[in-house]
Amino acid sequence: MTVALLGGAVAAFLAGFLVARRRYRRALPEPAGLLVPPTLSPEAYQKDRNFYVEMYKTSMQQYDKLVPWVAGGGLVVSAEPVNVNETPVVRVY
Repeated sequence: MTVALLGGAVAAFLAGFLVARRRYRRALPEPAGLLVPPTLSPEAYQKDRNFYVEMYKTSMQQYDKLVPWVAGGGLVVSAEPVNVNETPVVRVY
């Protein structure tokens, strides 16, 4: 039963891909030439570069805020349950 469902899902995905490729590939116009962006002046380049550097720094700060929460959640999930009625045992791994 599971193999049949999985096979049906793969076949449906493949059929949808082929139909969409055939239908929408024809609707795309031919490119007029090379799609190269215009060159930037040094000032505009530096402005764009500074913007992306600041965005990268901000995203790394957000990532650094998130990592301790994820690590703490991983420790909680991996902790062994403690039986309060037995004597504590120190395990060295």
